[in-house]
Amino acid sequence: VLPPTYFRLLERYTIARSQSGISKFYADAETEIGVFPKCKSLSCYPEIDTQSARVDVTTLSDRLNDLTLVAYNPTHCLRAGIRWHEEEEGKQLLDKNRQKSLTALMRINALKRLESSVDSFRRTVRDAVLARTQAQLEALAKGTVRLPWVTAKALLGEAEAKRQAKAAALGIDPDTLDEDDEALAEGLSREVVLPAKQYFDVAALKRYLKQDLGVLKGILDDVESVGPARDAKLAELEHVLQEKVDHPLNPGNEKTLIFSAFADTVEYVAKALAERHPERHIACVSGSKGIVWHGGRAKAEEMGRILRRFAPYAQCPKNPETGEPRREKEPEIDWVVATDCLSEGQNLQDCDLVVHYDIHWNPLRLAQRIGRIDRIGSRNKFIRNVLFWPCKDLNQYIGLERMVRAKIAVGAIVAPDGAALGNEVKQDLDYRERQLQAIQHSRFDMDAFFTGAQGEF
Repeated sequence: VLPPTYFRLLERYTIARSQSGISKFYADAETEIGVFPKCKSLSCYPEIDTQSARVDVTTLSDRLNDLTLVAYNPTHCLRAGIRWHEEEEGKQLLDKNRQKSLTALMRINALKRLESSVDSFRRTVRDAVLARTQAQLEALAKGTVRLPWVTAKALLGEAEAKRQAKAAALGIDPDTLDEDDEALAEGLSREVVLPAKQYFDVAALKRYLKQDLGVLKGILDDVESVGPARDAKLAELEHVLQEKVDHPLNPGNEKTLIFSAFADTVEYVAKALAERHPERHIACVSGSKGIVWHGGRAKAEEMGRILRRFAPYAQCPKNPETGEPRREKEPEIDWVVATDCLSEGQNLQDCDLVVHYDIHWNPLRLAQRIGRIDRIGSRNKFIRNVLFWPCKDLNQYIGLERMVRAKIAVGAIVAPDGAALGNEVKQDLDYRERQLQAIQHSRFDMDAFFTGAQGEF
């Protein structure tokens, strides 16, 4: 536990670059460089489907909770009398609970993607969870069950798990492995395929898998038809962008930076905008490279070049005689859709609007996003910060996460410091709830985050 004096020492001996820190320690900065722009935050609460109110975050999250996700945790259906590896006997309860935690993590992943975009959620359900469930059913039909390496190691012991994994990689009986087979299998897939009847209650496992299959297909039936044309969140983004065109924050500035935590959402949003606005130059960035759309065509482009086209005053070298930026030859980019690869270390203050297409589960990340344009000396007098919340009731939103994360904490309870870990999860959620409540109705204040953090210590 860090004492309050620790933070006072940090304040005295470290460089403070928050807005209040600059005002306090660099009083002449605003006179010499310029002032910070005036920032206003706006909260939006889009639905999922423009044609149906039946599909919403709460309903879909309830459906996720109906899943057993036994495809990721087949050991839930071990046969009576099957014991975990004898060397792990003292940790058997911990291993079992870790498998339960894995399914809770899968629910959190799906919940995050549901909050991000209907397309990201649909891909996760269809291409990951449904595909895994179907693969387990197909394996079961062949008399086998697929286990992740870490689970098999805990169940069988490392030596036996390696033997089974190598056999699975080569598709042969583990009892027939020779030295050449061992060498060939080294480095191949470490997913372990076990004989179903030897280790598992096949009837129970099959029942749970079919139950999940039905739930997953029902979820997909609800969201499969919600493409860009019916995507209510995408429609809300269009409204925000059009409002900026109709009522500019700063004369002549139409630049917008749209953030999402997920690369598939970034690609989905950028592509949808490009199809609707072929006259615009629109980029998506999710790593060191990106794609620029214009006139119905997509072109791969290096991230630095995209940023110079998007924010020439902030990113391009200046002409020493005129002070004007040495722009790229290509036309400037109007809208950039990016993951959080751009939320740190980039000056993008040519832009005057940041849209959080999803609410990152770390509130500090939201402050870092708006910090790309909320910078001293900006050419913009006004900037805006738009947040897309998954539902109006923040307590309900936090409650969804709290319910799922509580299940993860179960996996830590039997550890020596398990009680502390469980309490840590609760404290983290309480802290995030307070910060998100403040963010929902006010401007980002980096100092407020650190003040809140001190209160936690």
